[in-house]
Amino acid sequence: MYINIEEAKGLCFSDCQTCTTSCCDGGRFIVAPLVLEDFKSVFEKFLIAFALIDEKLRVVMLISDRKKPCLYYKESRCTIYEQRPPACVLYPYTPYFDEILIDTACDAVGGFGFELQQDKSTSLEMVHPDFYHKRLEGFPQKLEDTQNFLEELDDSFEALFDIEGLTLMAYTGVKDNDFLKMHKASLALVNEWR
Repeated sequence: MYINIEEAKGLCFSDCQTCTTSCCDGGRFIVAPLVLEDFKSVFEKFLIAFALIDEKLRVVMLISDRKKPCLYYKESRCTIYEQRPPACVLYPYTPYFDEILIDTACDAVGGFGFELQQDKSTSLEMVHPDFYHKRLEGFPQKLEDTQNFLEELDDSFEALFDIEGLTLMAYTGVKDNDFLKMHKASLALVNEWR
């Protein structure tokens, strides 16, 4: 269950070492939302796809198909830990489009450890420094830029596959820019999920 960071007073995080369920094992996450700056750090390792979520076009990174773990989770370890994507660095926080949420289903989230909600004025500033990622800097503008990018795309999409009712799509239109090139390059990973 996710709650808004602004409602998380007193909620704490212990550590990942005592976790009994892995975030990476394929049972918990399917996709993570992306902003444009994320493309460069994920396109070579993760599939970047488009999806209709809450009736809006969104761009997401595929983490798992729920049948198998993340491609980079081997022998109970992340093999790309130092280069892991922003969604993994920030977890149990998630900038879910226009909100900062905390996943209370995370085993390390509860009543002891350090407080997840810092005493600050904005939800972005409330994120504990141990989880801080440059992705949060200027996040409202990054989100707006991403929405503008999505609105400029025509309706040329092709379904790649469905996962639990979510249809992941590839852009097939004529518009071209560096972000769409990275999206198209990431499509080389489609077969890893089939």
